[in-house]
Amino acid sequence: MEKRMEGNGTGVGVEYARSRFLIGIGSSAGGPKALLKILKEVPADICGILVVQHLSKGFSASFARYLDEQIGLRVKEARTGEPVCDGTVYLPSDGCQMSVIKSECGYMLKNEPGEKIDGFAPAINHLFRSIARTAGKNSMGIILTGMGEDGAKGLLDMKNAGAYTVVQDKESSEIYSMPSSALSHGGAERQVPLTGMAGEICRFYTRMKNDNGR
Repeated sequence: MEKRMEGNGTGVGVEYARSRFLIGIGSSAGGPKALLKILKEVPADICGILVVQHLSKGFSASFARYLDEQIGLRVKEARTGEPVCDGTVYLPSDGCQMSVIKSECGYMLKNEPGEKIDGFAPAINHLFRSIARTAGKNSMGIILTGMGEDGAKGLLDMKNAGAYTVVQDKESSEIYSMPSSALSHGGAERQVPLTGMAGEICRFYTRMKNDNGR
C-alpha cells in the first residue's frame, strides 16, 4: 500500500497510509461533544474520516486544533489536492465546501469556497454526495445530533450507492432533528446510541479490511 511521510511537529516523520475506505460524519447542534466522545474511542489506524460540523463563522480552524489536541488521531483542515489518509480526521475550512474525488492515487480532497447548499457552507449533503459517487460500498455515513435536515438526502445517496449508513439514536441525541430527518428519508440502515458509535465504526472498518484483504 502506498504511504506518504509527513512531519508531526517534532521533527520525526510519521507514515500515513492512503485510505482505501472512507467514513463521513455530519453533525450540528450538540455535535462537538458527540464527535469528541466518538473520536477519542476509535483506534489511530482507522481509515480517513471526513467531518462536516455546523459551526459559527470563524470557528473551524480552532475546532480542528481543539480536536487534534484531545484525541489520538491527527485532525486537520482539508487541503485541496491532498490524499485522504488513515489515522486522520479532515474538516472543511470556514465557508468552504469539502468533497472527495477519486484518482489513480486514491481518494483526494477538495476544500474550496463555495455557495451555500441548502443554507450551509460547509454542507453535509455536499460531502456525502461526493462520497457516494467516489467510494460507494467502501464507505460509511453517519448523522449525529443536530437541527434541520442537512445530510438526509446525502446519506440516502450513500445508502443507495452501497455504503453502510447509521444515525445517532433519539435517546442520546441532544437534538434529534437531523437523525430523524435522515431516517424519514430512508437513508439510515439503523440507529446507534452515542456510546456504541465508535464500536460501530470499528466493526465497519474491520469488515471492510476482511472483505477486501488487509
